[in-house]
Amino acid sequence: MTRVDIAGDDLATFVEDPAASNRGEVSFRNVLTGAVDGSTVIPSGEALLGVGDRAVLTTFWVGNNRFGLRVRRADGTVADVAGVTVGYWPSVRRVAGSKMFVFDGSDPQVLAEIDLSAATSRVIAGPSNGRWDQWVVVGPRRAYSMYGDSSGLTVRWTDLATGEMGGGSVADAPGFTGQPVAYGDGFAWYDGATQHPVMTAVGADLGAAESVASDVYNAVALGDGRVAVGERSRYPREIRVVSAGEPDLPLTLPPFYEQASDLRFDGSVAAAWNDSASEIPADGSGSWTPTAPLGLTAGGTRLERVAGTDDDWTLSWPGGSRTITGSGFTLAHGGSLVQGVFENASTDAAQVQRVATGEVLWSGRLGAAAGDGSWLWTISPDGVLSGRDVDDATTPVRTIPTGLSYCYTVQARGRWALVRCSGAWSVVDTLGVVATWALPVSPRNPGRAPLDPPQLGSDFVAWPEFPDSDDAVRTFLFAADLTPDHVTRFVGSLAYDTNGISTDFSVDEAGSKRIAFRDHNLWVSVANLPWLGAAPTVKPDTTAPTLAALAGGPRFGRTDASGKLSWRYAASDTGSGVATYDVQTKSAAPGHTLGPWTDAALATSATSFTHAAVRGSDWCLRFRARDHAGNVSGWSAARCTAVAIDDRALVLSAGTRSTWSGALYGTYTSLGARATLVHRATNVGATLGVWVVKGVRQGYVDVYVGGVKAGRISLAATSSRRVLVTMAMPRSGTVKFVRVGKGGARVDAFAVAR
Repeated sequence: MTRVDIAGDDLATFVEDPAASNRGEVSFRNVLTGAVDGSTVIPSGEALLGVGDRAVLTTFWVGNNRFGLRVRRADGTVADVAGVTVGYWPSVRRVAGSKMFVFDGSDPQVLAEIDLSAATSRVIAGPSNGRWDQWVVVGPRRAYSMYGDSSGLTVRWTDLATGEMGGGSVADAPGFTGQPVAYGDGFAWYDGATQHPVMTAVGADLGAAESVASDVYNAVALGDGRVAVGERSRYPREIRVVSAGEPDLPLTLPPFYEQASDLRFDGSVAAAWNDSASEIPADGSGSWTPTAPLGLTAGGTRLERVAGTDDDWTLSWPGGSRTITGSGFTLAHGGSLVQGVFENASTDAAQVQRVATGEVLWSGRLGAAAGDGSWLWTISPDGVLSGRDVDDATTPVRTIPTGLSYCYTVQARGRWALVRCSGAWSVVDTLGVVATWALPVSPRNPGRAPLDPPQLGSDFVAWPEFPDSDDAVRTFLFAADLTPDHVTRFVGSLAYDTNGISTDFSVDEAGSKRIAFRDHNLWVSVANLPWLGAAPTVKPDTTAPTLAALAGGPRFGRTDASGKLSWRYAASDTGSGVATYDVQTKSAAPGHTLGPWTDAALATSATSFTHAAVRGSDWCLRFRARDHAGNVSGWSAARCTAVAIDDRALVLSAGTRSTWSGALYGTYTSLGARATLVHRATNVGATLGVWVVKGVRQGYVDVYVGGVKAGRISLAATSSRRVLVTMAMPRSGTVKFVRVGKGGARVDAFAVAR
């Protein structure tokens, strides 16, 4: 349902959304500037009662057959009205700025003045022993209560400011058949059942009735004593404001309020009625101006039926024109291609031709091809989309299996294709980023698919649906964006013909995010769609990068010639790709335990890390990766290196030191008989690594830590070679090597892993 109210300088439009949990939305547009002044949502559980100055009044159930009143303002604030409840039949009798007068004739009767800005109420006593009669009118100064018919009225009133009461009668009330409206300080009425209704009014003195307007289609009190009158015979209908003692004033309405039997939207809105057509800019500026009869337009190309013929069409474009004969013609987006069944062709199949030359680019089933600029797309019965650039033969043909079957219709626009397969419509992303999406069936009637045909807009799709199985007056117009969420909203109500096929809306061929449509009263309107989301251009990436192995030195090792340790790391990501890395290190100085992890490099693109390290220290590194979508991996396993202490840093009791290229740092120590080699500093850690030189005539060496024997190493071998031997450290303390037995004992270096 769509409802329009005028409140001050604002045109308040209420659009009911049958597909959402909310009842709908009221938007306020200034009729003088066209600017939107705000909006408010009517949630489920509330019903719209009236529209005031940038605020609405709703009802909600409170129990015992009563409803409360709630104010919802355009600035988003909400407040319950204190001091009044209503029954099942409330109505708004007058709106004046922030004041609204609500009447409910059910028992107990209520006439209340509601202050929308303060959310307060004032109950007004009825002039008939506290009650109100059959008809109630609220004017600027008085609230009138009356009963009777065209032969005469009994009238009572209450002064709104003072509470004073009075009454009288109107001896003759010609045409009085129903609800009157406030007019000046009195009231007026008209008989809508006659062919040319006359509006009649009386003043506050309840004197003789006089005619104030003729040919009345509808009348609405504006709250200040004036009445907006729609004139029945003028077409399109005109709205005029009538008031006591002042000349009539034409009422400026939004320019889209024009009736039409057909429309087109190509940058500007063109509407036809009978044999004439007019157009208006899509933003509503300017006014309707006469234009050529409606035809198909796209990118400067125009297709128009030749007057007096059924199958002859004039195809014109900048620089030329030609006549084509046939049926089912459509223009591709951009206007360079035309499709249809050409009667002068050598085949009965449909063709796609170049507009300017008539060159046949494709032939096949009508509807199975669609053009978009220079691209021509076709759909095969087994659901394979094929696209080629007809202006550039070097561009590869694109083939996209949709996974659908029994396909026979396609539309194309930008990256999107709209296909009809197995009787259902689906949107296909030719980039393969957004999954194929089937248009939903009617939320009001799940057994019926969308009416034919939907239309592809600029990154959105729009379609009409039957609201329910027995509504023979309207369809509903919906639109959805083409994001993975496919946000869907109700746009408005449409009229449709007796065959149930809607031709009453058009997306903008020029590419704006707007829809022009005819509502169920045949009025033209344009809906902006600012809520449309932007579809992603790459596949959604929710997977973190995969870490490769972390490379570096061995657990026990040495620095390079410059005294540094180095690590290398990498990761892979099949989604958006690896963007950056974070690197952390922790270390232990000689004689100390490892410290905490600390940041060494954050958000770096480097894939290696180098750091200086002293002998006897222990260094660890870990890393993690981040992709371009912001997904972050976990931390890698740590890669640690305990840096070796050379034999020359130890105290030798007896023996010799020798140089050898095979030694870790170029030297080793040969212990004499019963000799010792001692590192007197305190060593802390979990594992001891000892490099020894094995060979011929070598014996044993015992290893002590803090005076406790950690192990014995056999040094015998058939040739000289450096060997790393590891053992658990029994405790912290000095490290001592002792030669055992007659054979030799050669020690190269040692390291402590924490």
